[in-house]
Amino acid sequence: MSKIDLEFAQDELSKINQAAANSDLDIGSYLKELILSEVDSVYFLEKNYTYDKKKRVLIDNKKTPVKLTELERMLMEHLLSKPNQYVNVEEIFENVKKSKEMSVFSLRNKIKSIRDKTFKDIITSKINIGYKINVIE
Repeated sequence: MSKIDLEFAQDELSKINQAAANSDLDIGSYLKELILSEVDSVYFLEKNYTYDKKKRVLIDNKKTPVKLTELERMLMEHLLSKPNQYVNVEEIFENVKKSKEMSVFSLRNKIKSIRDKTFKDIITSKINIGYKINVIE
């Protein structure tokens, strides 16, 4: 395990101490939890893309946000909830479906739209198995 030394101005330290006290944690545990929650909210994808689940934004390899529709965002988030695993279409419908009219055809169109905005292999598919997003660990 490694140790990190941090320096804070007195007013910053007072705010941090108060926040730690409000969360019933000591200052070290509070800062560790805060930093890890920030780091754990980012998925690193292929071709230097990232998805920040806290901010709900996909960032391209030029550090520019990719404009996703709400349904595309929901699809990305669901696939990322099971990184590097194929998710079957029925499960996607149960968890992502925004309206009862969603079909396999509309799902394919959403995946194509995400691919068009990013790169072809951001979402991979396997016939009769499902779709997945590869996350770099």
